Amino acid sequence: MLKTRTIKTSSGSTAVQVVEYHQGNRKIISHIGSAKNDKELLLLKQKAADWITDNNKQLSLFDNNFFNLFRRNYGKTLQQRLENKNSEKEMLPTIS
Repeated sequence: MLKTRTIKTSSGSTAVQVVEYHQGNRKIISHIGSAKNDKELLLLKQKAADWITDNNKQLSLFDNNFFNLFRRNYGKTLQQRLENKNSEKEMLPTIS
């Protein structure tokens, strides 16, 4: 089963990898990229999820229409969540 893994690098960035665990051993399948901030990290995680979907040999129990319907009715994409989070910080009043 393919999973997304994040790990801190020596430079302070966060690396995003696609890994496979088998009998307690970890095998790095693909290095997606390194992020220096939260926005880049969320975009790389989304890219890793897309990579897993495109390269996974195992079929999903749910089709993409289910996930699209779920996102449309109950959730937001990662990028929208990040944008809302940043705009909320900007709207907070400052106390002087």
